[in-house]
Amino acid sequence: MINKADFLSPELLVHWNQYFIERGVKHVFFSAKREQDRIDAAHKLVIKTESSSDEAASDQESDDQNQPAEEGVLATGTFTREFQHQIEKEEYKEMKKPKISDSDDESDPVMYDMPVCLSRGKLLRLLRQRRSEVEFDNPNDRLVIGTVGYPNVGKSSVINVLLASKKVGVASLPGKTKHF
Repeated sequence: MINKADFLSPELLVHWNQYFIERGVKHVFFSAKREQDRIDAAHKLVIKTESSSDEAASDQESDDQNQPAEEGVLATGTFTREFQHQIEKEEYKEMKKPKISDSDDESDPVMYDMPVCLSRGKLLRLLRQRRSEVEFDNPNDRLVIGTVGYPNVGKSSVINVLLASKKVGVASLPGKTKHF
């Protein structure tokens, strides 16, 4: 995997793709930064949507409290409205949770040796595909992926993006994950 491929122009992607093909190197291009930006944007959208929903609910509750209650409906009606509102709020939150797609478009083929920068979903799909192609002698065997590169080239960022959460610390100072 070649990380930071978003820095390459389309012409350079084609050039590097051809270079690796000529040397028999299976490869994919990826951008951990671009995918992390997408994950962050999805989370920000959910937080913004939830806070807007909470403000609207608060406004509705204060309107309900300011309206005169009908006789015999005060306690039951208020409880029912609050309960119904809580259910709707939970359903809305569940619906708006960020869904970090494990694949972009299932109909798009995902292959090695293509001059395109893969998304997180497509890279995960390619890894799953590779896992299914490998024959293991023991059911406990698993596909192991190593990362190699100079300090501060994004190895930890790739891991964090693939897991969609911060599992490995990152820092601008080289050596942060030296003893991970």
